[in-house]
Order: sequence, then structure tokens, then C-alpha cells
Amino acid sequence: MDFEDALKSELATIPDLTNRIFPLTGPEGQSAPYVVYALTDDVQERTLDGYIFYREITCELHILHSKYFSLSDLKRQITSLIDSFQRRVIGGDNGLFVQSATYEKVNEMYLPDLLQYLCVLEMKVSL
Repeated sequence: MDFEDALKSELATIPDLTNRIFPLTGPEGQSAPYVVYALTDDVQERTLDGYIFYREITCELHILHSKYFSLSDLKRQITSLIDSFQRRVIGGDNGLFVQSATYEKVNEMYLPDLLQYLCVLEMKVSL
């Protein structure tokens, strides 16, 4: 299993996000709430003997909701979920073991064109 599948599997455990998690952009006309994510390439460290297994992945989550207080609640659920990644397998039985997980740069804004509230959350995960 790759990190993207494991992340989607974990986010789908939040009832409001079942079948509402999309890569890069949400489908046109998608009603809120939903999450859009973007991943960076894995960063692997290289030594004189070759690459070591340690990998760091950066992921940006865009959480959208039509009500601000509901967005805040969903943001709390997602940040608690990210906190729980620490030192456990994510994504089920064939998932990935996470050494550490952090989130940063939590920005909130209103998107008047979409009539939705947006929270952008950047997370880093070390495998």
C-alpha cells in the first residue's frame, strides 16, 4: 500500500468524509464537506551505501465546508486523526508504519465564489 491509499483510508473513517476525498481538485458541483489533497514526492536520504528506508512525505489538505463551525469541527477531527498516526500502522492491515506525523500552517479563509469556508493544513509524515 502506498501513502496516498493509506491516507484516504484513514480520512474515510471520519463519517462526513466517506466518498468525499479527492486528489488535487474536487469534482465540479461537489457539495461540502469534502477534502482535497496534494502530495509531494517522497524524500529519501542517501548515504554512501545507498538509500536508507526513512522517507518523509509532505501533504497539503484542503478542507471545505459550507458552515464555519462545522469546518472547525471537521478540522479538529482531522488534526486528531493526524496526531493518532504517530507510531502506528495507517491504512489497515497492509498499511504503512508511521514514525512521526505533524501538521503545520493551518490557514482558514472564506471562498465567496464557492460560498464555502476553507482550511488549508500542511502535514509531514515520516515513514
